[in-house]
Amino acid sequence: MGGSFSCSGGVRDAYGSYLEEGDYVECTTTGGAKQSLGRVKYIHEDRVTFQWPLFGTYTYTDSDIRYYGVSKVMGDRDGYKFKMDQIVELLDGTEAWVSLYSPQSVTLNFGQMGGYDAGGGSGGGGTRSYSQRDVEAYGLRIASAGFRGSRRQCTTCA
Repeated sequence: MGGSFSCSGGVRDAYGSYLEEGDYVECTTTGGAKQSLGRVKYIHEDRVTFQWPLFGTYTYTDSDIRYYGVSKVMGDRDGYKFKMDQIVELLDGTEAWVSLYSPQSVTLNFGQMGGYDAGGGSGGGGTRSYSQRDVEAYGLRIASAGFRGSRRQCTTCA
């Protein structure tokens, strides 16, 4: 794990990904709060302030970031972590599935989900990658069956 404050002025998580205000993070070590995602609230010169839903606001130094294994992740508009193969819904109700995931972006596949063009109009499917800012702008939300508050339901034939 590298240092989180680089010479070029960028702030990094414990694994080398750059952090920006608004990014979601999780703690990956046993000393951390694995129960929920936190959010980068402020980036200061030599520390970062995170907002944790269960614990409130805390400011971390480079040593704290490494100790807790703070790692950048991608979260939906409600603060839940994206995972491979989840069904995701846009504000307009269009659905897609997570085909690629990294701390910097989530790629959705619209190919088997109906008439949506990854370029933004109706059409034949495709893929599109979203940054955390894009997730907020498009209102992406995890919609997999059985996931909190999903409108999707499993059905059985009698």
